[in-house]
Amino acid sequence: MKKIIIIVILVLSAISVLLLVKKIADNKKREINLCETDSIVLYLKNNGWETDPEMIACKNIIIPYEFNNIYIQYNSIQKQQGFNLEKYKGSSVLLTICPVTNYHDDSKVYAELLIKENRLIGADLKCSGANGFIKPLNTH
Repeated sequence: MKKIIIIVILVLSAISVLLLVKKIADNKKREINLCETDSIVLYLKNNGWETDPEMIACKNIIIPYEFNNIYIQYNSIQKQQGFNLEKYKGSSVLLTICPVTNYHDDSKVYAELLIKENRLIGADLKCSGANGFIKPLNTH
């Protein structure tokens, strides 16, 4: 009986270690280093979007300490992709705006990437105007 209990404990320990390793690996997948334009272009391409590297623009923004309804909705889009801006409240981040050149219609669509310390913390597709939208970057 003692041997069975020890075997069960060892099996459960091994399963716990495997689940922890998988969780760490999944988190590392989201930690995308975007310190150079080439990295940004490649990241967008891997998500199915083309951009003109010459037209990429960047500006610093501050994520608000308190989320209003707009930011709550925006963060729900981020959460759909595995991001969460709540832990960056009050932080200065780099907003990188990339024109999408292969969107399926003639709309002016931009990929927006939120970058903190060269790490992607948020992303979306945005189109302004009468038929405007904000949606997850991985939407096709």
